Amino acid sequence: MIKKIHIILIFLIVLFSIIRIKTIKEKTFPYTYDQGRDFLKVEEVVRYKNPTFIGPTTGLPGVYHGAWWYYFLAIPYILTNGNPIAFPYWLFLSQLLSFLLFFYFLNKNFSSVESIIFLSFIAFSPYFISMSTFVINSVLTFPFILLFVYSIYNLFATNKSKFYFLIFLSVGFVWEAEFAFGIFLLPATIIMLILFGRLKDVFLNKKNLILSALGLIIPLSLRLAFEIKNNFIQTKTFINFIINPKLHNPRPLLDSAIERITQFSNYYTSIFPDFLNSITSIFFLTIITSAFIITLRKKSKNIETKIFYANNLIIFLLFALSVFYRDNFWANYYEGIQLFFIISIILAINIIGKTKTKTGYIIIKTGLILILTTGLISSYNVIKNPSKPQGFFVQDTIVNKIYNENKGKEFCVKIYTPPVIPYTWDYLFKYYSRKLNTPEPKSNFVNNTCYFIIEDEAKGYEFRITEWRQNNIPKNSKVINKEYQYGVTIEFIENKN
Repeated sequence: MIKKIHIILIFLIVLFSIIRIKTIKEKTFPYTYDQGRDFLKVEEVVRYKNPTFIGPTTGLPGVYHGAWWYYFLAIPYILTNGNPIAFPYWLFLSQLLSFLLFFYFLNKNFSSVESIIFLSFIAFSPYFISMSTFVINSVLTFPFILLFVYSIYNLFATNKSKFYFLIFLSVGFVWEAEFAFGIFLLPATIIMLILFGRLKDVFLNKKNLILSALGLIIPLSLRLAFEIKNNFIQTKTFINFIINPKLHNPRPLLDSAIERITQFSNYYTSIFPDFLNSITSIFFLTIITSAFIITLRKKSKNIETKIFYANNLIIFLLFALSVFYRDNFWANYYEGIQLFFIISIILAINIIGKTKTKTGYIIIKTGLILILTTGLISSYNVIKNPSKPQGFFVQDTIVNKIYNENKGKEFCVKIYTPPVIPYTWDYLFKYYSRKLNTPEPKSNFVNNTCYFIIEDEAKGYEFRITEWRQNNIPKNSKVINKEYQYGVTIEFIENKN
């Protein structure tokens, strides 16, 4: 017999998928410098058998993210021969799987209400919708934040040593996915465990200490191999930064605290649709406040209460520790922290629900109805409105046009793009040359002709295009054909020299 939760689950999965697949099918997912760079690196690892031990650059010069991201992307590359569309599909499917596993965990250990609310947030949240097709290394924090919460819960519930291993494994992979997040999450985790009376269990228990260290070392293993090979170049850079920080935009501690408050508020509100942002935020802040009041009154020591306090303590410590970093603090430094906020809401609802009062019942039912209603409205708006030509669509359209015009013949392409290095274009030209079994574009004129692809510059920087034209377009050349599509100028130029 099909239960109500199964019907709702299928409904949520369908909407989750439709919203995201629409973006991929229309090819309007983000395709920027970072994606082009990473896709080319994956190609280097897979096709040219050149493994790497370090990942993309971070905001700190000389320090890098982990290389696991490239091996994660290697799977769709191998399966599809590097089709760029496969990368967002792979990200969508892997996120769906991790969220469903956490849904199952909540349903088993809490109730169907909490699991439905969790998946509803994920399915309809503007933040998670946007990040589900944004192929960037920092989204790898998502599954490991969920594993982190799962491990904390089971550690408190069973006290088994293996969960120390999983906790620090999670922290390590968050570190590798987003370096800044890991740097702050590690001390926050240690402080949280100490405050919850786990000092002896972690640091004075040989087995637990070894398991914790092993959990941290495994995700950091590729980085450690790179460090050993390169005389600990990143370690020295990072230590030097700690001792003698070179800040781009230093600010007083108070200003830093105010800025972080604003940032954390943005993290929280990004979960909710814009058109109901303030209403839903106030409502769920009320839920969290109510849960705190109930737990203080009852002084309950059950597992749900412990996890509720532990989760909120992690959020507070991530905030407090970040205040001492008094430089630019970009939003992606804590990519995925929204999951901690959602889990706080879910645990608060669980605590209120256990009071078995009429008020508690009304709060929970109202919350569930509000989430599903706002989710349906936002989903309808996404599905109804056609996507604007943007992202991958723009470059894919132009590259296809050029290949269709040449029908297997050799041609020349020169590219100007504001990020200077045209990784995005390079990857697409490489892929289509391989797919169509045609030569890759030349950088010198072929039969005295060449395509010039020129992306728009930001206002005030148009002079860069003028300088590039002077350096790359022959003086006696003639423009045979010129088009302008989606912020990109395509000129077919003949060199008369």
